[in-house]
Amino acid sequence: AATAAALRLGLELTPLEDAAARYPELLNGPLGTPAVGADFRRLEAANQALWRGGAFLRIPAGVSVAEPVHVVFRHEGSREFAFPRLFVLAEEGSSATVIEEHLGAEDAAGAAVKSAAFSTVRVAQGARLRLFYTQELDARAVHFWHQRVELARDACLEHCSIMLGGSRLKSELEVALQGAGANSEIRGILLGRKKQFFDPHTKQLHQASRTTSNLLFRTALREFQTQSTVAGF
Repeated sequence: AATAAALRLGLELTPLEDAAARYPELLNGPLGTPAVGADFRRLEAANQALWRGGAFLRIPAGVSVAEPVHVVFRHEGSREFAFPRLFVLAEEGSSATVIEEHLGAEDAAGAAVKSAAFSTVRVAQGARLRLFYTQELDARAVHFWHQRVELARDACLEHCSIMLGGSRLKSELEVALQGAGANSEIRGILLGRKKQFFDPHTKQLHQASRTTSNLLFRTALREFQTQSTVAGF
């Protein structure tokens, strides 16, 4: 959801299917060319082939959006996987806060949520973007999440992950600092209990001069059992 004020500033929030037809030169690559590592390669191929109902967000050059833009993916319990997709473009000199939220519960027949979500985020020269990823799926959910953020010259990223739900979560956040002077601040919190399995990973790829990144990730467990596993830190 975007406020009326943000839309008046030219912010564009539209179904990904519509954006793919409107901006083929921008989206053909992320939607069709493999880009992730071995851990997510098969999931990426499935997502590229089967995604439906994705979202496209563009913050115009020079525009500063005060209110957060909230993108919610609601997952229904099913025997089949859901494959949500998000593409965010922050144009040169823009500023915004974006929340990507995943919610869902088992269906009436007791089928659990199963999803493999992918996000691509491009932050142009001098743009500032605050990103939040949150998931509060129910206790039986299985959720895979991958996000790649590309930072151009002097671009700034503040990123926060909040991981609460699901029986099994595997995530990977990949930040590519591609332009000189790019900066990223990555924070995360994970709250687990009993037999939940979490496997979060982050990558900070310094691909240009004068790039900086900081990472702080906190984990808290309760009712922890010895057969549970928390990995990836």
